Amino acid sequence: MKNGCIMNKTIFKYLSLIGFIFIIESDLLSQESYIKDRWDIKIGHAQPIIYKSYNTYFQRIFNTRQLNTVVEANYGITEYFTIGAYLGHSPIKYWYEDSNDPNLNLLEIYQAFFLGAKTNFHIFPLFIKHNDFRFDLYLTGKAGGYYYRKAEFEYFVGAGFTFYPWKHVGVYTEYGYGNFMVNSEYFRFGLVLKFNQ
Repeated sequence: MKNGCIMNKTIFKYLSLIGFIFIIESDLLSQESYIKDRWDIKIGHAQPIIYKSYNTYFQRIFNTRQLNTVVEANYGITEYFTIGAYLGHSPIKYWYEDSNDPNLNLLEIYQAFFLGAKTNFHIFPLFIKHNDFRFDLYLTGKAGGYYYRKAEFEYFVGAGFTFYPWKHVGVYTEYGYGNFMVNSEYFRFGLVLKFNQ
């Protein structure tokens, strides 16, 4: 008889725990998505890119796309996807050096402007249903172009992470690959503002 009572109490505890978990999970699932209908504005910088090349006249060419600035706006169309557009600017510097003549150093500066469309697939909403979750992990891709003496096509695929220490203000970083002017790596960081939450 004691064994039966102990077993019944144990079963009751497990059923109570399962019921409690179910109630919490149902409450979380019923909350609004923190991605859908959300606007976010990002202001970011990308790291300088240094590229070395050689030609027949100059021994070395150093080409740098300086710390470039981008502003982008994204809108949450579903619980998992945001779409947006970006606009940016970067100075491009060329140093021409001749190893046979150390006094022969030339510098040219150009201005590059770039714009395009972007989409993000947000991963955390697949597992966490909450209306004010402070972390965001996403896969991202963009396609557009830049004008640097002539118009060129540009694309990028990668991943990003955002942390919101405040309700509407956060910091983000993105890393990935694309067909940029002088190399394929991309690392961006900056501030993000979110609205409609």
